[in-house]
Amino acid sequence: MQEPLETDTNVRLDSDTATINNISRQYVDLKPDTPYTLSAWAKTDKVTGDPGAQVYPYEFNGMSAGGRLTWTGTGEWKEQRLVFRTGADGNGRINFRLYGATGTVWFDDLRLSEGAHLPQKVFARRYQKGLVLIRPNAGVGFGDDTAKTVKLPGRYRPVDVNGVPGAARGDVRLRNGEAAVLVRYTREG
Repeated sequence: MQEPLETDTNVRLDSDTATINNISRQYVDLKPDTPYTLSAWAKTDKVTGDPGAQVYPYEFNGMSAGGRLTWTGTGEWKEQRLVFRTGADGNGRINFRLYGATGTVWFDDLRLSEGAHLPQKVFARRYQKGLVLIRPNAGVGFGDDTAKTVKLPGRYRPVDVNGVPGAARGDVRLRNGEAAVLVRYTREG
């Protein structure tokens, strides 16, 4: 197994035509059926066209929840991340390029690491006597291995699928794409 991809070299791409401008095709040998996080920083100057400056995983047979990190316009350094899961074959490559666009882009600090490492927010809405939490899908599956503990703003009772409140608690574990309905704990019930 090869070491994860990590670059510390700043790369600049200039394009005055909307052709494909691949600068790198870094081949990697990853674990099969495993989530990975791809992150990169980019700075843009007048990147116009569709889709623009990109970093993305490619040629991982059976890959799920992939996608592309894409930047356009003029902007200072900005990090983006995406999570993908390799298929039965962990062999593929990471590309960075300008595609269908003109302008200048600088790429830096490309990283590929095992696991899902997204700054993921849990959305909450308080009600007079309850709380609803939603952890949006981050594209890495829905299994127990995606569970994260969320601190509650007090003591709450999670409501099960039949509408029955459980034991009072100060936190709850949510898997990727999961939600919880909680009622405020009172000593009377």
